[in-house]
Amino acid sequence: MSNNEKKPLLKDKDNSNGSKFGYKYFLLLLLMIFFYSSMAINFYTISQWIQYMMRKQILQGKNINSTSVCQGTNQSDPEYAQYKQVEQKTALWQMFNSLASTVPGLIATAILPSISDNIGRKSLFIIPTTALLMKQISYALIMYYEWDIIWVVVSSLVEGSLGSIYIYFSAVYSYIADITTPGRHRTLAITIYEGSFLICFTLSGLAAGYFIEFKGYVIPMMTCVCLNFIAWCIVIFLIPETHDKQNRAKKVPMCIHFKRVTEFYTSRVFSGKRSAYILLITAYFVAELTSSHRSSLEMLYQLGKPFCWPSEEIGLFSAARHATEGFAGLVLIAPLKNCFSEINIAVLSAAFNGGSYVLEAFAKTDLILYLVPIPATFSFLMIPMIKSIMSSMTPADKQGSLFSSIITVQVLCTITATFLFNTIYSSTLSIFHGFVFLVLAGFCGVVFMILIIFAKTQTVEIEEPKLERIVTN
Repeated sequence: MSNNEKKPLLKDKDNSNGSKFGYKYFLLLLLMIFFYSSMAINFYTISQWIQYMMRKQILQGKNINSTSVCQGTNQSDPEYAQYKQVEQKTALWQMFNSLASTVPGLIATAILPSISDNIGRKSLFIIPTTALLMKQISYALIMYYEWDIIWVVVSSLVEGSLGSIYIYFSAVYSYIADITTPGRHRTLAITIYEGSFLICFTLSGLAAGYFIEFKGYVIPMMTCVCLNFIAWCIVIFLIPETHDKQNRAKKVPMCIHFKRVTEFYTSRVFSGKRSAYILLITAYFVAELTSSHRSSLEMLYQLGKPFCWPSEEIGLFSAARHATEGFAGLVLIAPLKNCFSEINIAVLSAAFNGGSYVLEAFAKTDLILYLVPIPATFSFLMIPMIKSIMSSMTPADKQGSLFSSIITVQVLCTITATFLFNTIYSSTLSIFHGFVFLVLAGFCGVVFMILIIFAKTQTVEIEEPKLERIVTN
């Protein structure tokens, strides 16, 4: 064996795919198309079905599918008071349904992603796709037989106990961390994925609005079942395991997994980065608080006065907003990365997000409301930027634990936002319809300030990928 043959080659494991995105990434995008399309149509269908049932119960068959009562200005009209009751009860039941999907999953969300550092990622995809499929089948039956709305909440409760879609989110980000290198490569991968998600949500929302208007509620929900079944098949037969054995953490007792979720913010092991992690997770918490419940609030806002929009117009607006945000993720992220750092992009995003909420709060006409997607174009970028920075600071064997902590915070945000903003919305209807959006703009200001503090006081240390030593024979 010659000296040249014995020469060790240093090979960057994560760079085996170079800076390009390989087939594993495109399989993930394929899965996303079916899973998120199913989830988006499900969201719009169940939200509007709840209002349909409230109209049917409160209006007792009168004007169930009409907007005439909503558009009326005679506040002494008994039907006007009934419609206000419809709005308030719809917000209340949507809050119950959202809480049922999130609160029971807190424990599962905190444990399962961390365990994936030991056993691999694929199980994290199987659990939520199966749980969502079961829920959608039960939703279809509830709608077909027009059972009581409480059964919608029960179905969500069962799905939520398995971690709901938040386990899926954690699986996605851990999967991306496994197949990308820290820094620009991972930032692009996360942002393109989230931009693609928004485009997918856009098209699904647009289709859902017209679908519901002309086909009712049962057929759209059965479409969700079919789409999610395809996603389930992709997970079972196509999605590969990406967390290599040499990068897996050692098996530990269950209680240690809880500790792993918080060690980035409390452990002395991360003492040099702890303040950076704390600032970023705080910014992420408030950023998610401003974003996680936006679509639900906008739907309630548009269904009520002064807009009184039908299903297809709600879908059109949602498509417009998500399309502009997706455009920023897919098209603008590369040139933005060439001009700004990740933290500066996040600061810019927080400012634009706050501006979009102020415009939405004071919108009184359809035209003004349709201008909201323009400042909202950059609004979603702050969240993937924060995730990318935190992931780049973290070793490969702790990515699952990191995203477990991030997704746990996301669940807490969803619970908080659902209760807080639905309560604010229903309580301020008689004062100012857009008040809740001013509150959200204030939270965007908080995110802006935290990110400025981070930019001025912290230096990001990128965790380099592991190197494998290969000897040629």
